[in-house]
Amino acid sequence: MSKLGTRVNSILKNLLAGKTAWSQDLIRETYNYLRPVALLYAEDKNDCEDILQEAYLRVFKYIHTVDLEKDGFNWMCKIVQNVAFDFAKKPKTVDGDFFFFLGDLDEEWVEKDALLAEISKLSESDQQLIYLYYWQDKTIRDIASIVGMKKSTVHKRLKELEAALKKNLK
Repeated sequence: MSKLGTRVNSILKNLLAGKTAWSQDLIRETYNYLRPVALLYAEDKNDCEDILQEAYLRVFKYIHTVDLEKDGFNWMCKIVQNVAFDFAKKPKTVDGDFFFFLGDLDEEWVEKDALLAEISKLSESDQQLIYLYYWQDKTIRDIASIVGMKKSTVHKRLKELEAALKKNLK
């Protein structure tokens, strides 16, 4: 077992014994090691923080399931991975009043719900293009690499989707 695993197991043992003050020690000891694990799966730094927050909640909720004969830090890494996978499955939503490409429409009558409803009618691959470009601020080149398309195809498809959504929202 690694030195970190030994330290984490010691903290987990204290937590299992009801010494709740050790929870901050667990976070301090593991955060800088778990953050890179979360970043491997997160799409941005905000997602990473959300993943870690949920992972720590699960650690404390399921602490009674840890096997202290094994490396407790590896157990925590697996929880971070599982949370990240669950997080990736969640549908993404529009934050605030962010009307990305609808600049020439009158924003006062364009409802966020209507926009989301129109986007939800698109295929999963089209939704992914919109999400990557407008919510994640990925470049056409990055998107092409992620989805395995030519840059020109991604650009053309985004323009088609933009036009179709504008038309449907008028």
